[in-house]
Amino acid sequence: MNINNVFLKNVDSYNDFQTQNEWQVQEGQPNDLYFRLIDKDRDSLRYIPDALATITVEFPSIDQLTTISKTASMVYSGEDRSIWKISLTDAEIPISGGVKFSMTEPSGNKKWRAEGGVKTKMLNVGGC
Repeated sequence: MNINNVFLKNVDSYNDFQTQNEWQVQEGQPNDLYFRLIDKDRDSLRYIPDALATITVEFPSIDQLTTISKTASMVYSGEDRSIWKISLTDAEIPISGGVKFSMTEPSGNKKWRAEGGVKTKMLNVGGC
């Protein structure tokens, strides 16, 4: 089993959303970030984790003080356990572009990463 994810946007229901290549966040604004679990060994079909599963999403940084770690929540636990969400506050700004995922289920742990999984639009990009 090769667990991975697809980044989502415009999530209105478990059947109404769009996919994207990366999350796009805006510095200085809160951001709700959605993703869908997939099994790459099964033609990227959605992966339905155990109801007791937990997922941690980390935005690593060279500076440990700017590393962000969030616990994801199932958005539609009764209908579709493959869609998850994390929320970033207006002060939480992903720096590196990389995203690490870690899922714990009763059957074991799974980890994967998305290089270039987040693009941050910065408000102040140098200059005088």
